[in-house]
Amino acid sequence: MQRLLLAGLFTLGLLPWSPATFTPTLQVAGMSFDDLAISSALQVQSVTVNDPLFDQQSTLRQIKIPQAWNTSSGTTAPIAIIDTGIDLLHEDLVNKLWVNSDEIADNHIDDDHNGYIDDINGYNFVDQNTDLVDTHGHGTGVTSVIAARTNNGLGMTGIAWSSPIMILKALNSLGGGDFATVAEAVRYAVNNGAKLINMSFGAHENFATLNDAINEATRQQVVIVAAVGNNYRSEIFYPAAYPSVIAVSSIDASGELSSFSNYGAGVDIAAPGEQVIIAGSSANHSSRYLTVSGSSFAAAEVTGVVALLLGRQPNLTPAQVSNILAATADPLSGDKSGNYFGAGQINAAKAVTYRPVNLFADVSATIAQPLADGLSSTIVTIRVVDESGQPQPGLVLSLSLSGNNNIVNNQLLPSGNQLPLNPTSSNGQVSFLLASSLPETKQFTLTAGASPLVLRGKTGITFRALIAPRYAMQWLSQSPSVTMEVGSTAELQVDIRNVGNIAWVSDTQAAAGRGSLRLGTARPLDRTSPFYDPQTWPLSNRVASISPDIIRPGETARFVFQLRASQAGQFREYFRPVIDQVRWLNDLGIYWDITVTPSSLSSPLPSNNPTTS
Repeated sequence: MQRLLLAGLFTLGLLPWSPATFTPTLQVAGMSFDDLAISSALQVQSVTVNDPLFDQQSTLRQIKIPQAWNTSSGTTAPIAIIDTGIDLLHEDLVNKLWVNSDEIADNHIDDDHNGYIDDINGYNFVDQNTDLVDTHGHGTGVTSVIAARTNNGLGMTGIAWSSPIMILKALNSLGGGDFATVAEAVRYAVNNGAKLINMSFGAHENFATLNDAINEATRQQVVIVAAVGNNYRSEIFYPAAYPSVIAVSSIDASGELSSFSNYGAGVDIAAPGEQVIIAGSSANHSSRYLTVSGSSFAAAEVTGVVALLLGRQPNLTPAQVSNILAATADPLSGDKSGNYFGAGQINAAKAVTYRPVNLFADVSATIAQPLADGLSSTIVTIRVVDESGQPQPGLVLSLSLSGNNNIVNNQLLPSGNQLPLNPTSSNGQVSFLLASSLPETKQFTLTAGASPLVLRGKTGITFRALIAPRYAMQWLSQSPSVTMEVGSTAELQVDIRNVGNIAWVSDTQAAAGRGSLRLGTARPLDRTSPFYDPQTWPLSNRVASISPDIIRPGETARFVFQLRASQAGQFREYFRPVIDQVRWLNDLGIYWDITVTPSSLSSPLPSNNPTTS
């Protein structure tokens, strides 16, 4: 088991949580506590906030949250909070939970077939059930900072107060856990619609299973925020230390590094983590509201700001979110090592109103005009930069190509489909192999999230025709002739070998099937077959496409198709492979003799009714 820390000064579970431990000098799970008094309401510009504790939430004003509310109040997609659970009865957290509309509560059935039973608001990965109750307190506090109810005349104010919360309990009542459990929670969040994950805990060592889960989340465009830890060392806890995770350090009200916060290479952004107001869990706190300290809550503030940002621009990629936070951060002095604050103190107002600069894609290819034989690949390299020429690492680009029979990284990219490429490297580059069996120009379309990239240099690749193309096949085997009844169906197949010098491709999504190898009716060509099966044939004169979808010279293709008998008689049905709108392959006399007999169901049946004379 990988021992975790809740961004605290020591491993959780060494000290119990009880009212007696809540003193300003004792840090439990990275938090120091004071009880709060109630103060007056405050109106902020166009947003009226009548929560009594808002006036004491100075950390929100420090990072310009009230100004940001004039632009966004959060996301519609759920924020996944992986922690110790939540106080389901807290007045500032009721009716805040995400609802899994595909699941029926308490029927003990996995209605949505996601592998979890009755997961209406999230899941408890510690006990493998749906009990989300927080018996520790940390999860309740983190959740309240991110998205407590606002303008309800009670308690405190949350940052992303319109966002639903997905509760994923992966840490136990002592605040401990293991990264295998956390990894399962990350995968759940990704698979169930979360676009933002908060993880205010960590450990010293890397863990491959969690790394894999986070990499998959990033590929699925899910933003992850984590705390760096509270050991006051030049060390960043995992998962914050993973490159794709937004790592948050804690600062005080004056913008100095908190005396407990970790720091070091890899910090992305800083937020105030001292004297933060949170909701207390009724399971182990006498007070409903507390003041606490810890990078856990700095990370929660950043998560809240990211939710505001995604509420304004929901299609931003994790890399774009990180870039925006860095571009809009307020610089901080006193960072002698250069590793305390990352880009500086987060500024919510600037972040939510920021529009990403145009991104440009410089496109080059190793072969300017490759042969259109489906075999000759050119290596296409894309380098993504911003307006100032700075490379953009970590971007997951989506590629689409015009034309048909496009083979990317040795796999068919069906017409009209988008293909996610690997993330751009540290110098903003990503490469892929491109081939095609059609002589035409392939125009690129590249997007990062929902944002198209401006192409510079090459905007497409032209494939040139072979001087001596040879479309040729060799018959190998086929199923025997059949006898069938009217109204019945029979399955036939034929195997052929590519003995030419061009790959055969079958793109079933291509317009009019252009360039796709299909089995057509023959003698005469393109005749309408009496055995046409509208349920399985592409057309009345096209029987089937090849399998697999790319057949290179020397490889074997198979056609499998159904006949549907509509009339009795003796038939000889001829077929011939055709590369649609390009060329028919050689006629090797592929045919079947088919005998169709009347249906036995159409014969007169004996009558059981009495007859009269």
